[in-house]
Amino acid sequence: YACGGFSTIGGVVQPSDVAKWDGTQWLAIGGAAPCIGYSMDVICFDDGSGTKLYAARSCVTTPLASTVPIVRIENGVWVNCSNGLTGTGRSFEVFDDGAGAALHACGFFAGTGSGGVVRWNGSTWSIFGGGTNHDATDLLTYDDGSGEALIACGYFMYAGGVGTGNIAKWNGQQWSSIGAYTQGGGVTSLSAYDDGSGPALYAAGPFNRMAGLVAYGMASYRNGVWSALAGAGIDGTVFALKHHDDGAGQRLYASGVINTVGSSV
Repeated sequence: YACGGFSTIGGVVQPSDVAKWDGTQWLAIGGAAPCIGYSMDVICFDDGSGTKLYAARSCVTTPLASTVPIVRIENGVWVNCSNGLTGTGRSFEVFDDGAGAALHACGFFAGTGSGGVVRWNGSTWSIFGGGTNHDATDLLTYDDGSGEALIACGYFMYAGGVGTGNIAKWNGQQWSSIGAYTQGGGVTSLSAYDDGSGPALYAAGPFNRMAGLVAYGMASYRNGVWSALAGAGIDGTVFALKHHDDGAGQRLYASGVINTVGSSV
């Protein structure tokens, strides 16, 4: 599946900004979603009523309170499943806090008091752990050695009333900090990647400092310590980090509005 702000792909009109590749061609998914905007992320999830495709949407309809941040496919068409949420949706992640796997979403949800992170119980979205004090841009399930946790990043500085910087860790009971205080901008994307030195959490965004270190656009977190990436500075804003093995081993890929890369940033 692919999502974004496109209106056609492979010559096929995509009124929902979501398309499916069947191995031969791109196919349209549903009709127009119930808001004007573009899709930032899609995920397939079974909440007990069968596997459905969900899309997080960044809508441009005004006023903000009228927007529909989350939709899903029902009987072949997109329907509003925001259930009271308004604002913009950005990313999904499935995380099990001990009560079973649940779908989590992040973005900027106006009027909920959640700031940017909510959880789906099959029928409604709810705030958990006190939420964040500003918008969240990405979610990732990651084990830093103390057990799997849900990691959220964004432009917030507090989660659950705790000072966390721009990345917060939810262990199923409470939010905590991993010392990710940035300067120059927030954190827009996360990925877990092993560069040969062991698994690490990678964070990207338009920042120039991370945890007091000079780090342009990307930094890694391993064994409780943040590090800048030697020769890997990024001037711009990364919107997605993904690792992939193209046959030559795992590599980390970054996409977004990138001006220059390398140590000369």
